[in-house]
Amino acid sequence: MESNLKSFLQLKNHKDCKDLDIEVITFILESFENSEGKKQKKYNFVNNNNYKKSNQILKNPKIKLIKEKISNKVNLILNKLSENNLSSLLIEFFQNIKILNLDDFNEVIKTIYIKMLTEIKFLKLYLEFFKNIIGTYKHVYSYNISYFYDLLEYKFNFDYNNLEDINMDFLKDYDSEDFRLNNLTILRELIQQQFFNSNFEDLLNNKILKQDKYYSDIYYWFKNSKLTNEQVEIINNVIDNISIEIRDKILLQNLVSDYVVEQPKKSKLIFKKKKIVNSFESKVEGLLNDYIVSEDTNVIESFVLVNCIETTDKNKFCEVVLAYYFTLKNSDKIIELIKYLVTEQVLFKSNFSRGLLSLYNLGNEYNQNKENLLLQTLKNLGITKGLETLLAKHNIEIII
Repeated sequence: MESNLKSFLQLKNHKDCKDLDIEVITFILESFENSEGKKQKKYNFVNNNNYKKSNQILKNPKIKLIKEKISNKVNLILNKLSENNLSSLLIEFFQNIKILNLDDFNEVIKTIYIKMLTEIKFLKLYLEFFKNIIGTYKHVYSYNISYFYDLLEYKFNFDYNNLEDINMDFLKDYDSEDFRLNNLTILRELIQQQFFNSNFEDLLNNKILKQDKYYSDIYYWFKNSKLTNEQVEIINNVIDNISIEIRDKILLQNLVSDYVVEQPKKSKLIFKKKKIVNSFESKVEGLLNDYIVSEDTNVIESFVLVNCIETTDKNKFCEVVLAYYFTLKNSDKIIELIKYLVTEQVLFKSNFSRGLLSLYNLGNEYNQNKENLLLQTLKNLGITKGLETLLAKHNIEIII
């Protein structure tokens, strides 16, 4: 008995017994709570008055490991999430992820938010999962999601105002344009799902309009909205009075292109929707005229991004570019533009092959030398499908 006691006491200095797994700690605490004797006091690190002490606990490397463990488990579940298994994965979440306090709950929120930010195409699915999680913990433990709103606010302020918070440093890893726009997409979806009160959208509209860091974001935020007179006036002032990048200018011009100023009866300008007068072809030709002078591919790329969403629009754009090519005496710049648009995947190979076939279906005859140069260029870019007859006409061999 004495030797057993000595062996037991020696365990306290044994290296394998110094760090207990969180699940073991939880089991021990629950054992005390369920015993007939005096219950072990539970500490809520968030509401505990001894804030300094709790802050030190949260900085402990062991606690960080616990948080990483929670994050990994949540990510494993989210990676399997689909419309068909939402219910079963919610059950798996509640069974396998132990949330002991508000700090653990916030770690779950953080993990799901980053997942939304990085995989925006699954946003609605992640939000549905998120709403079930927060609804349950609000009902059972009265946990709120203020940390979620803090993340959104910090990301927005960091993107547009360069405001920093040491507790949110991890979001600096998500500072690219894609993540900035993804955060706007999340905010837009949350507004539609009524996470915020009615004044919140007006507040964001105002902030995005008045920021002068990323003018293109004004387009992305308002592109599916009906603009007010005041908003159109502000955007027009940005276009006219501020020296901005051509890409941003084109995006903003497209945003307000459907609005026309109606002569005011009194003193206030009135903007109303107008019918599109300029044809698609004339717009593209105008851009190409500017490109020949400036050689600015960003302008062309922005136009395609905004105006050529559907495949048929992309094909038509290529048809107009190719028709324009044949009208020029020196068409080297258009050849370079075609190479850029394909290699940078602004447009696809199939868009150019279909555009060229559509152009030839009009029955026009073209300069043989220019035709040969164009076909050689397309062939070198790997654009041959459907063009076999034209390539054979110029004895251009297709290597399969």
